[in-house]
Amino acid sequence: MGQAVIGRRTFLGATAGALAGVAGAQRVLGRTTRPPAATDVLPTQVAADPIADQARALFLDQDAIFRFVADEVAYEPYAGALRGPRVTLAGRAGNAADKALLLAALLDAALVRTRFVVGTLDDAAAASLTGTTVDPEAARARAQAVAAAAVPDAASEQPSPEIQAMIDRLPEIDAAVTAWAAATTDASVRTIVDALAGAGIQLPTGAAALPEQERTHHVWVQAEVGADWVDLDATLVGATPGTTIATATGEPLDTLPDDLRHRIDIAIVGERIAGDGLEQETLIEHTLFADELSGVPLSIGHAKPEGLQGLGLSLEQLVTGGVSYVPWLQVDQTSIIAETGLLLGTGEGLFDTGPGDRDGEATAEWLDVTIAAPGGRVTTTRRALLDRIGAAARLAGPIDPTTIPSVELVDLSPDERQEYPPLRSLHSLTIATGATAQPSMAGMRTDGERAITALGLPGPRYHLARDSINATVSLDRGVAIHLDAPNVVLRSDLLAVQPDGTLSASAVLDLLHRSFGTLPTSTSSAAVPAGVLAGVTSHVAERLRGGEGLPTDLAFAPPTISAGAILDRAAVEGIGLRVIQGSLPTDLAVPAEAVGALTEALAAGWVAIGPERPVTIDDSPRLGWWLVDPATGATVDLLDDGRGAVLAENVALMMWGFNIMAFFTLLGVCLASTFFAIQRFMAASPGASALDIPIGAFACPA
Repeated sequence: MGQAVIGRRTFLGATAGALAGVAGAQRVLGRTTRPPAATDVLPTQVAADPIADQARALFLDQDAIFRFVADEVAYEPYAGALRGPRVTLAGRAGNAADKALLLAALLDAALVRTRFVVGTLDDAAAASLTGTTVDPEAARARAQAVAAAAVPDAASEQPSPEIQAMIDRLPEIDAAVTAWAAATTDASVRTIVDALAGAGIQLPTGAAALPEQERTHHVWVQAEVGADWVDLDATLVGATPGTTIATATGEPLDTLPDDLRHRIDIAIVGERIAGDGLEQETLIEHTLFADELSGVPLSIGHAKPEGLQGLGLSLEQLVTGGVSYVPWLQVDQTSIIAETGLLLGTGEGLFDTGPGDRDGEATAEWLDVTIAAPGGRVTTTRRALLDRIGAAARLAGPIDPTTIPSVELVDLSPDERQEYPPLRSLHSLTIATGATAQPSMAGMRTDGERAITALGLPGPRYHLARDSINATVSLDRGVAIHLDAPNVVLRSDLLAVQPDGTLSASAVLDLLHRSFGTLPTSTSSAAVPAGVLAGVTSHVAERLRGGEGLPTDLAFAPPTISAGAILDRAAVEGIGLRVIQGSLPTDLAVPAEAVGALTEALAAGWVAIGPERPVTIDDSPRLGWWLVDPATGATVDLLDDGRGAVLAENVALMMWGFNIMAFFTLLGVCLASTFFAIQRFMAASPGASALDIPIGAFACPA
């Protein structure tokens, strides 16, 4: 594997056609909405240094800073450093490690020297953290403040008639969405619990155990005061300077070691023909740490080698008989470019060796996202960016490369000729570690080069919708839900040639990794297993992002495909549910795309709940499952195409949605009756559609 790392501006300057595929598709489909111009900037920039601003607001006073982190930043249990100081500050919540990172950052801004200490908790100290509860009213107020801050201010303008019409309907829309979210959550939870009970499976109730990593690697800060170092353990409300709830197990550290941080490994893997078989090669690999990813855009695409030659890269030269593309990964201001490209044959012979030689021709490309949590838990999710063979053929057995059809090239425009549409698609990753705040929503890029990164905004909007539901529906049911690992969303703007030869463009939101922690509220006991509720509310947010729950005249077509919608349809069609444990039953025809994920989950001890046979949605047979870990109650959904969830919109059908955006910031609290809230969201949301409605509202005036 070889790859080059260069500056983002240099890369974009050398590959002006990086977005050619999407631009060409817009022209082909007759899209009239103006895409973001290269000189556009967001109306209000994210604060350059919110840590310094907060420290100044506390008068750079060490005692005031300690009291702020201890008393106003809530404790949430999870393993290791996940959010970093900015997300912990924005969401006003974190575990011991993240609260320590925030405290150290604020003290550093106040010119106080600090260091970190790691230690272990005894049983009494661990019990004090396990017994943490959440005041639901305080949690709602915190969520409302975070959501409201996620959208920057914008200069007011007179609303268009379409926008004013949406403003006038906000109370109606909010009531419909609130009622739908609550009813759908309750129905889905009941379906899961009843199905498992019928199979003799009882889920755990009560508070979750403290993560072992949080017990054995408790983190706090020491501050230099004169000639002494003073312990500052701000984990719990009311903490006292000079004391700690843990026993140190090593020497103080200037920085936290990487093994105490959540790591994210991103790899792009290519497959090509090699003689009579196939071989794989890692084209790009890059390691990130979750606590550094607040508001950082990650984009994936492909460029033609001729567009990269001006950069002086040592690229593989791919010659006659095909077309070639080089994958790239952009992480904020850095571009990582593969030095080996993907060669696609057109049947004319490659490398001038004759029509029969297909060695080196690309057959597939995958994106692998690996989450490594402190303490050893590692999960990898693979998604196909290109697969010319297909899951069914791969599952069936050995593959004969000579049977793979040659690619068909199309002209996207007079300036974009002989293109392979699937490799002109664009992808973006959004990684959430805590409450969705302003850096994620409004600060993804503010330097005028946001044409690519704007594609990532639907990811934060999904996270915002989930946060809103957690702050209302979940709290009403006695459970406070938080993220306890990186939650990763893949947004893909896909180009494809249909069987009739027409070009299509669609946007797909795919949830690659979800993980939630829960705490009981202080006012009521959970009526349902907390892990199930956390998974279901995340799923309800997916369905809301797909347009469900809106008044009938605002509903979208075609219908959203989701596991919940599939189980709902099964109930309508009178199809019973099946609980699957251990291995796949031989009498259930599981689509090849889902076999791997479903088999892996069952082998790991998860239980699948799905229809006894496929249901019909949009004239197609579909299957979907709830996956539940009976040991913890953790719940996720899986579709028959192997994805965690898919929210797709046809660009040609949904263009009207770009003109009727409404903004909500907190479901069920109160509606924004002013135009300013609408304008702020629209100004901060380039390329938004009606699918991008976050849920909730600002507090209304009395």
